Order: sequence, then structure tokens, then C-alpha cells
Amino acid sequence: MKTCKIIQATLLFVLVCCPVKNGFSGESDTQGVEDFRLRDDISNLNMESDKAKGATVSFSQNRLQENGTTWNTKGAFGYRIAIARLSPEPGGSAKTVMIPAVTWNVSKLAGYAGNDIEELKFNLSLSTKVSPACQHSCLWVIGMSPYYLTDFSFEDEIYGIAASAEYIGKPFGSALYLGGFTNIKPARPGEGVQYQLKLVPKLDYSVTGKGGIHTSRVPGDDWFCMGGSTSLDFRFSTEVPLQFGVTCEYMGVLSGKASNVHLFTPSGMLWLDHDKNIALKFSYSKGKTLQTARKVDLLTLGVELKH
Repeated sequence: MKTCKIIQATLLFVLVCCPVKNGFSGESDTQGVEDFRLRDDISNLNMESDKAKGATVSFSQNRLQENGTTWNTKGAFGYRIAIARLSPEPGGSAKTVMIPAVTWNVSKLAGYAGNDIEELKFNLSLSTKVSPACQHSCLWVIGMSPYYLTDFSFEDEIYGIAASAEYIGKPFGSALYLGGFTNIKPARPGEGVQYQLKLVPKLDYSVTGKGGIHTSRVPGDDWFCMGGSTSLDFRFSTEVPLQFGVTCEYMGVLSGKASNVHLFTPSGMLWLDHDKNIALKFSYSKGKTLQTARKVDLLTLGVELKH
């Protein structure tokens, strides 16, 4: 019954957010397959490469155990398909994409299997970008992603659906820009310091079908969480290929037998190529994973890749 509710919510999103010709005064333009993308997580798959974070492979010091040497990998691989593009009014537009994707998050601690993190998630992400006709240029990105979460042995079974919304632009015509890199002060292209501030409210509902060693959840429980993520990143000119920032995620539990989830992640990167697709990355993560409720306390050094 709970799984049926997830399916119904997904269908409702498709009907409401996927534009159709009869609902607009403009003309529709369906598009075919666009590209494959490799990113950090599902939320980055619909972002352009210069704004997105990539998948990582790294070694860590797990602070939850003494002498806890860990190897980690985290990423998302998706197949982006544009399914509708419309101009509902002069100056406005809407575009919907569908992204079948696989995401993973693995942390293997030598000699301490009980603290391993092993998440394999199958997603069907639906995202609509809406650019309304308004005085100030802006963009709304509304997304929904039903998912099946398990481990690499397919022992865990968690079914869920996640939703998010993001505003990109200058809210209320202010000087502060949200959702993309912009210069702190006017500078010539390739010079100066840029910042990217992102505020993304989120909802997540999930049901545990079967427990396992890689989750603390028990069969039959259902969680409904509301919260969001905030990130602030800085990058320098093309002559100084450095980037650093911090991401904070918090999800409050509205129903279900669970505690609130928070994850704090500062990081720094040294880009190794001109297009910023390969980097050496240092990060620290402390908190708890959302769907599987596993504690995290990791110092990490590795490589970030994106495509």
C-alpha cells in the first residue's frame, strides 16, 4: 500500500510538471536523448559541468574507529533525456528532462565491517526548469525522483520518493545571486574570485521493505522527512585552479521512528585540467546518511571526476 502511494505521487508529478501542448499558448518541442553524465549525486545530473560536483574515489581516515583506514567512492551516472520544451508566454519557457540514473555511496573500513556504508540506488529523476517572464531573470528547478535503495548484495530494500525545488537568480532583485557561480565583484572573464550559493529545500518519503547489515532501519518502518541543503563554494581565476566550500544538509523527521539527520561537509579541490573535470579533492564529512541512517565521520583525500 505504501509503495503504491509512491507510484501515485510520481504519476501526479508527471501530469502536473511535464508540460503538454494544450496547456500552453506556445508550441511544444520534444527533444531526444541528450547525453550521459557522471556527477556527485542525483541533484547534480541536470546541472551543467561547470556548476556541478563530480564522482569521487578516495581513501579516508574513519574517525569512528581507531586506525580506521577506509576506501570510498560516491557518485551518480545518468542518461539525460529531454522530453518537452515549451514557451508558454512571451519571454518565458519550460523544459522537462527525465534521467534514469544509478547512484552509489560506498565506504569500506578495513577490519570493521559493521561500520561499512554500502548504498546502491536506482532512480528515475524527473526535473522541470521553469523560466517565468519577469523583470528579473530567474529560473525555478523542480524535481522528483522515485528510487529503490539497496546494497551491492541486494539484501537491503528501501523504496522512496524525493522532491526538491531550487531558485536560480537574484531573489527580489537583490545583488545576491543564488544557484550558480558569479563574480564577487566585477572582473574580466577568467579573473577574480567567484562564489556559488545554493539553497535547496527537500522532501523525502521512504519505506523499508527489508533490513540488512548496511542499514539500521527495520522492515515496515516509513519515514517522512523535510529539510534541505545549503552549500557555499568559492573558486579562483583560471590561473589559480583552486576551489573550496562547505555543504550542510539537514532533514527533520515529520513521521516515523527516526531521529533528525544532518551532514556537514567542508571540502577543497585542486583542478588538474583546464575544463575542471578532474581534481584532487580533500573533504571532511560528519553526520548521518539520510535513507540508511549510518553514522559518518571521515577525513578523505581522493580524486573527483565528472563528465
